[in-house]
Amino acid sequence: MKDNTLAMELLALKNDNDLINPAEVVAWARRNHNSRLHGALEWDDDIAGEKWRISQVRSLIAIHVVDATGMRGLVSLSIDRTPGNNGYRGLDDVVARPDLREILMQDALAEL
Repeated sequence: MKDNTLAMELLALKNDNDLINPAEVVAWARRNHNSRLHGALEWDDDIAGEKWRISQVRSLIAIHVVDATGMRGLVSLSIDRTPGNNGYRGLDDVVARPDLREILMQDALAEL
């Protein structure tokens, strides 16, 4: 059976509006060193800073690399999300290849 302590901690942190606020979660985890949440977060600022910059680049790609209608121009396929070999592919390139198109569809269904 999967340990769901982390999920339980997250759900317990819902605020009065039934929202889980990430900033409040970080503050709680910072105070609760023995929690699963504390253990799941990166507290080394050098490492966390680099991860944050990578996350920012992902957001920039999603927002700025778009076609004329505003649709995303790049996608990240599950097969491209491995350590040391991750990145984005052009959506037109993915759609043109049946094998990649199938992975894109599977990924989309899994995310739904």
